[in-house]
Amino acid sequence: MFSPENHHLSQTLLAVLLLAGCTARGAPGGSEAVSQVQLDSASSSRVIMVQEGSSVLIECNVTEEQDGVMWYNSRGPLVGDD
Repeated sequence: MFSPENHHLSQTLLAVLLLAGCTARGAPGGSEAVSQVQLDSASSSRVIMVQEGSSVLIECNVTEEQDGVMWYNSRGPLVGDD
């Protein structure tokens, strides 16, 4: 079905898409309410729905350098660390 590498990439893509559609915590017009979501690496069928305009915190525990993990926002790829 899916290789483990593709499975993690699909979870990362889901997280990125959700983060791109959400307002950052504390940003002007943003909500102070934050939902915390933990994706289970054993299940690829998780669906996370967030109301537009709300904030969500998705925890990503990458413990080693992963060339396949890339972060994006609504404007495109993120370069460097903030």
